[in-house]
Amino acid sequence: MGRRPALLVVDVQNDFCPGGSLGVPDGDAIIPRVNKTVALFERRGLPIRVLRDAIRGVDLKPGDSEMAIKEMRVHGAQFSESRGLASLLPKE
Repeated sequence: MGRRPALLVVDVQNDFCPGGSLGVPDGDAIIPRVNKTVALFERRGLPIRVLRDAIRGVDLKPGDSEMAIKEMRVHGAQFSESRGLASLLPKE
């Protein structure tokens, strides 16, 4: 099997952009570079794979935030104090 480049785009989601539920400052700054790289791979006919994490069955509704955050933590999410969510996490 020959060797050739492939592009793997991992977890580019609105949630990580400013205003998203897990937004980070300037989280959308990578979008132009990602789009440019994807276009380059498309022009060259090279393989592109896009992966996006999803948590099924967890919907944030008023009053359910503690359960949802606990579920997200089990899933591997980390919350910083600056986002204000860490105080909602159940004590271990």
